[in-house]
Amino acid sequence: MAPLYVGIMGSSSILGPAVGYILGGSLLNIYVDYPKSPPSGLTPNDPRWVGAWWLGFLISSIVSTLLALVMFLFPKELPGTAAIRAAKVSEAHDNGCEEVVNQEGFGLSYKDLPKASWYLMKNPAYMCITAVVTSELALAAGFSTFMPKYISNQFGYTASWSAMVTGFLAVPGAALGQFMGGYICKKFQLKVSGILKLTVICSVIVLIVSPVFWIRCNGATLAGVSTPYPGDTLGDETNLDSTCNSGCGCSTSVYDPVCANGIQYFTSCHAGCPGASVKNDKDEEFYENCACPVSTSPARVIANYTRVVPGTCPQKCGLFGLFIPVAFLLFFFTFMMGSPLVMATLRVVPEKQRAYAVSFQWVFLRFLGSLPGPIIFGSMIDASCSLWDEECSVRGSCWVYNNLHMSVRLFVITIVLKIIALGFNILGIFLYKPPKLTPESQPTQVLANENMSNNSNSSCANDFDLKSNENNTFL
Repeated sequence: MAPLYVGIMGSSSILGPAVGYILGGSLLNIYVDYPKSPPSGLTPNDPRWVGAWWLGFLISSIVSTLLALVMFLFPKELPGTAAIRAAKVSEAHDNGCEEVVNQEGFGLSYKDLPKASWYLMKNPAYMCITAVVTSELALAAGFSTFMPKYISNQFGYTASWSAMVTGFLAVPGAALGQFMGGYICKKFQLKVSGILKLTVICSVIVLIVSPVFWIRCNGATLAGVSTPYPGDTLGDETNLDSTCNSGCGCSTSVYDPVCANGIQYFTSCHAGCPGASVKNDKDEEFYENCACPVSTSPARVIANYTRVVPGTCPQKCGLFGLFIPVAFLLFFFTFMMGSPLVMATLRVVPEKQRAYAVSFQWVFLRFLGSLPGPIIFGSMIDASCSLWDEECSVRGSCWVYNNLHMSVRLFVITIVLKIIALGFNILGIFLYKPPKLTPESQPTQVLANENMSNNSNSSCANDFDLKSNENNTFL
């Protein structure tokens, strides 16, 4: 039942990030200086809007503290655990180290820490599984961090709505994936080799659906960046100035876009609009007498021919409906590997090393997975920026992204990480050596430990001088 329980626990843990995405998206509609009111005219649809991101940290810290108090009430070990542990047959990788680790007194001293670490590093199956989980965690961390930005830029949605969509994708996809991974392991009573083969299948499916990043919209065209000003030609370098706005003295310190004829302008000034916006009898806001949209006849009254409205140009793209189910499959099969890999990690190491094996694995997961993952994805997204906010030669945030470059870069980094994970997964299948079952190993783990402790020919024993110590337990 352990795989099923791990799957249920993994599915439950998905609810936290999911609720965080949904609540976080809602909190982004609250002004950052809450309870102060935002400046007049500043709305969540404005590119300059900054939501109350800090409220989520405050709420989650309070809830986490309350849950920690409840967990203090649990005992060190649940009733019946010792009997179940004694009846199990070990599936630890057979490299001779299990005999040493299970010796009486091993792990009772901090001096055994280097030995325990070395024994884990000598376990090729464990190290391959750790490499797989590290690659998968880097991919998952990148997805969870930058998927809202990807949806926002590729399909033209607001930051809050994109965060909610990501949450709605992550909840069913990741939760069902975690549960199904544990259920399949339990249903078919998969051993370590079977678990690793299951994760190979999941990795191959994720590679097949990875072209989801090619599902994109062309994005709004920005005059002087991705499209030329009407009547001009587009140069090799970004240039927001044109003959139609050359005498306006436009500033680039604030991005306040306007739209006309499907072409986006950095500000109303860059569109050649001489004055502030006005409203008609329907309370619709627009600009009059803008020179750039009608460069062939600047004397015309723009209100009669071209509508210049504040905000970004709407993206008319019907591909978002195709993106949703494919992205769901990406989340589902990525997280379907979670529960099986946890079970494989616990099974390929000796019983006494399981707790330390998990903590030792998390060192790799943090330093090589969850920490660099968002950094790699962030650098890929930054590399697709077409127009930066620069003040006194200091680069700030990105105003406009190139949707094609963003899709290509995220697709490439996804393929690279999945190939690394798949390679180590297949390598782990070939390197894993199950233990040889003997009559002595069947009845109880205690009897097996006694038999192992009498064996002096262990390969691990030749690496270190094993001495028992009576200090604090760390395993």
